[in-house]
Amino acid sequence: MVSDGFSYLGDFWNVNDAVSLSFNSSFIICTTIDFIFERPIISLDIINTIGGFACFFMWIKVFYWMRLFEALAYYVKLIVQTLIDSGNFMLMVFIIISAFANFFYVINLNQILHQ
Repeated sequence: MVSDGFSYLGDFWNVNDAVSLSFNSSFIICTTIDFIFERPIISLDIINTIGGFACFFMWIKVFYWMRLFEALAYYVKLIVQTLIDSGNFMLMVFIIISAFANFFYVINLNQILHQ
């Protein structure tokens, strides 16, 4: 990363490594602070949330490392390519779900205001 600079972050898997490292480091620092002071300095909900994200990104790394096994490499590449190819469709579904969520939010807000 030192020799490549910010171009290192041009690859999704390098970004995943950096994010995973950040979440794992944050989790360890937060729990260490609470253990040192022997009282909850940082909320347990925040620590659990950081730990959940750290675990999620580690599982993504495990999935990617399955490429090392020749029998699984083809399937990992196939799944990744399928997700990339269906990106436009997933964007459209996200927009539609957001539109319906916005509709229900406005309807609910009007119900609360008019009571």
